[in-house]
Amino acid sequence: MKKQKIYKNLYIRFLGFLTKKGNKRLAKKILNKALIKTAIRLNVSVFYVLLKLFLKLNSFIEIKKLKFRKKIHYFPVPVPLQRRAYLVVKSILEVVKKNKQKISFDEKLSLEFINILMYDSSEVLRLKKENESNAVLYKSKTHYRWK
Repeated sequence: MKKQKIYKNLYIRFLGFLTKKGNKRLAKKILNKALIKTAIRLNVSVFYVLLKLFLKLNSFIEIKKLKFRKKIHYFPVPVPLQRRAYLVVKSILEVVKKNKQKISFDEKLSLEFINILMYDSSEVLRLKKENESNAVLYKSKTHYRWK
């Protein structure tokens, strides 16, 4: 039950990010094409692709900043499930939009999915590792969470 909830939540979040000017039908078409291409390439189901994406990019900590006594302090904060899903989708789509190849958006999206799931050589994974290393770096500042 919980896996289906995560799947549905991620799918809806992707649609929300892809929808421009109320054109949800086009966003659904792009997302479905990308997921189906990825699922065919990996010989798995679409449900499995979305679940694996979430599990690989899922981060339990994020870095926030706080201005306190004219200084900016960074500190790690635990992330709830809804926010984790949001961060996964946001990071994937940021990297896909930075991609300057002359191919369709659904191709870019499916290539990014494949890079994340098969090759572990994605920019999104690098960003996640960087976030985790910053969390370790700033863990001495956790007392700023209550300010």
